[in-house]
Amino acid sequence: MFVPANISQKILIKEKSRFIAICVPFTNVKSLDDELTKIKKEYPKASHYLYAYKLKQIMKCNNDQEPGNIAQTFLSLINQYELDEILIVVVRYFGGTKLGASNLLRTYHEVVNSLLKKINREE
Repeated sequence: MFVPANISQKILIKEKSRFIAICVPFTNVKSLDDELTKIKKEYPKASHYLYAYKLKQIMKCNNDQEPGNIAQTFLSLINQYELDEILIVVVRYFGGTKLGASNLLRTYHEVVNSLLKKINREE
């Protein structure tokens, strides 16, 4: 298993919507609210803040009212990249054009996958 070495981010713009994926080293479930508050302050007035985390055997995700099980795919990618002690948050600023459920899922998947490919990892 690997853990993220530092905070990283990746931005993707699709149909004028901006998706900002953020990877945070995560070692304490009690710090979740603090981490989310920091991100919401840094990216205010976003439409959605989706997240997923894995900490040892604990895994959780939240779609923040986006349709389907989008944040569940974040957990799949975390497992695919053999990561632990990680929090992924994707901030979405709606650009005015609805993407449709399948395109929305692909876009979230793409930005998180791109992020996880580039993060610095430690064993």
